[in-house]
Amino acid sequence: MGSVGRFDEQKGYHDLVHAARQVVDAHPEARFAVAVNGPLRPALEKLIADLNLSDRFHLCGFQHNVANFLAALDLFVCPSHWEGGPMVVIEALLLGKPVVTTEVGFTGEVVVSGRNGYLVAPGNPDALARAMLDSLPNLSALTQAACESRSQAASLTDPASSARVFDGLVDAVGRLH
Repeated sequence: MGSVGRFDEQKGYHDLVHAARQVVDAHPEARFAVAVNGPLRPALEKLIADLNLSDRFHLCGFQHNVANFLAALDLFVCPSHWEGGPMVVIEALLLGKPVVTTEVGFTGEVVVSGRNGYLVAPGNPDALARAMLDSLPNLSALTQAACESRSQAASLTDPASSARVFDGLVDAVGRLH
């Protein structure tokens, strides 16, 4: 399990560390890898040590090839507190990875809880842990569904499709006036 992003308060990585403690308590073989860097790294390193997760939770730093990093994960986790996107959820789905994510930005448009991943409320490490724990026995089915949802995720990154949606919104607003 793991994530990709930058270390700042918005990204909710401290929630992921707290949730990881619960997951590891239930599944001692569980491992976490996070490809991130930023100003909160020392605080997260301390939290990981304080929760006795140093051998289970790895801060991998900046990765030049994010796709390879994502491809190595069994489950992608996005613990963000707020987002415009997050695009990395789409990237994970495009790689056929099931996703546990907070319900921020457009995540509700691409993640169907219990099908290709799970949506949870932001800022709730307990809910994040439950979703990860619910995912573990169902990884095969979640992965299959994530692969099947690739086209929906890809549509959110298609410039032509985005332009058509934008044009439709402009036309609709024009009709209102």
